[in-house]
Amino acid sequence: MKRFVRGCIEVLSDLGRDPTGRKSSADNPILLLDAALLARHGYVFDLPWYVKKHEIQLSDDRSALTVAIDHFLSFALKSQDLTPGLWFAPKWYSQWHQHQITQPGPAGALNHFLRVGAAMGANPGPSFEVAHYANRYSGYNERMAKGTVENALEDYVRFGEAARYSPIHWFDEVWYVDQDPQLAKAIAAGEYASGFRHYLAIGSAERRDPGPIFSERRYLGANPDVALAVAAGDFCSGFDHFLHCGRFEGRSVGNETVSGRALTGAW
Repeated sequence: MKRFVRGCIEVLSDLGRDPTGRKSSADNPILLLDAALLARHGYVFDLPWYVKKHEIQLSDDRSALTVAIDHFLSFALKSQDLTPGLWFAPKWYSQWHQHQITQPGPAGALNHFLRVGAAMGANPGPSFEVAHYANRYSGYNERMAKGTVENALEDYVRFGEAARYSPIHWFDEVWYVDQDPQLAKAIAAGEYASGFRHYLAIGSAERRDPGPIFSERRYLGANPDVALAVAAGDFCSGFDHFLHCGRFEGRSVGNETVSGRALTGAW
């Protein structure tokens, strides 16, 4: 945490000499993402993921965190869906809270989530459901009561992912890993932090099922328009479409023969 705070302070110092010409938060409201805010909710900024995703070149004279946050601030106005990590989806979040967000772009959405949304139990994106998480895992509620964590997403990043918690109802972490013994070994070896991370990185593109309830093959077969959208690259998978659109459109999850484990509520 000390290194994170120090890195945030470095970011703010660097902004004053930023070659892109940004001068102050008064000139550009996106800079209101300050050090205290980022330090308090550092779990939202997935540094290794962000550096790898954007192929950021690191140097010895600046910390990785400084470079990554500066990159985020530099491009946040240019990309409406630029995100600091896997769990927060700015464009998606903005659509749900558009009347309350006062700043433009991804940084405006992130500011709202960090200052207001997280505390009121708002979902950070389609890949994390606060209500599902809170209702399912007693460990989270105990940590909240003790003040160990401030919200569900923080708990998942700090504790839940390692404990094999499922971040959304439709994804079954234990079931997903059990389908692939090699994946279990990869997680044990530290190649992936969880089955869900593997699904987001690889499994989705491989058309794997996220759990016993949802059938990727049947969902695409029952929804030709979705299959075309996935083929065109508009969605990563049928499940991606379902999370963003399908469940709100009343589309079937695609699996008519769900397991007894799902039906009895054990999942």
